Amino acid sequence: MLTTLETHFLNALQAANGKQLAPSSDPVAGPESLAAAPDVLITVNAHRLQFPPPATDDVVLSRAPACPIRTQQFTADGTTAEFRVDVGIGGEILEVESPPGRTLRIGDDYSLEGSAIKLFRPPPPAAAVVAMVAVRGTPMRGYVLKRLCQIELSVTVSAGDRKLAESWLNQVLASTLAAAVDLGNIAAPMPEDLGVRLRLLHPECELAGIERSVEQAAGKVRWIGLARFAVRGILEESVAVGSAAPQGIIQRIEYRR
Repeated sequence: MLTTLETHFLNALQAANGKQLAPSSDPVAGPESLAAAPDVLITVNAHRLQFPPPATDDVVLSRAPACPIRTQQFTADGTTAEFRVDVGIGGEILEVESPPGRTLRIGDDYSLEGSAIKLFRPPPPAAAVVAMVAVRGTPMRGYVLKRLCQIELSVTVSAGDRKLAESWLNQVLASTLAAAVDLGNIAAPMPEDLGVRLRLLHPECELAGIERSVEQAAGKVRWIGLARFAVRGILEESVAVGSAAPQGIIQRIEYRR
């Protein structure tokens, strides 16, 4: 998940600044590495995912029983607005995303008729439409847990000239904040057959601080600009493995006199 978040901002920085910038997610070890760095070095790092202390915030939003969830993806052609999902027996369409990570709103963006998803506007050509299907009534061992969380993200600019470092820091700061507006749900890449899913829902990114420093090594001076960001959202942790333990069911009650 952290790598997926880094990739989103790396791609945004590259698109905003073109060939002038080749950002990286590889951390710089120290002054010795900086001495051998190019004129301008940009790094993007998602450091950690953590939860607020329970004493100060109710981090657990909900906990529900597990059920099998699978996804089905379609590729749009620019004109098709209806997509039929293989829901299977007892299946129910849980969510629809297009593009992946952007949750569509039923009634506003699409309607459901049985197993058919009818979008009110056809997606653009080559766009992806993802349907998440939950099979209700099939008990599984596991749970679905939703908690508040925060990811620490930083963008670092290093340059051999103070004005150059300051100029690039302002540029990547603006590009990062602009890219945060289009931040959709973020899913950790996991094999679907394991029955485990991690998703960051409704993420919001805001500036948390700016720092400046100077490093010197091998006779070279590097000016460092650091922008810290806080990405807050809801972590959905879904685990559904194997069948639940059998439970007795009362089929009939008879009263006799």
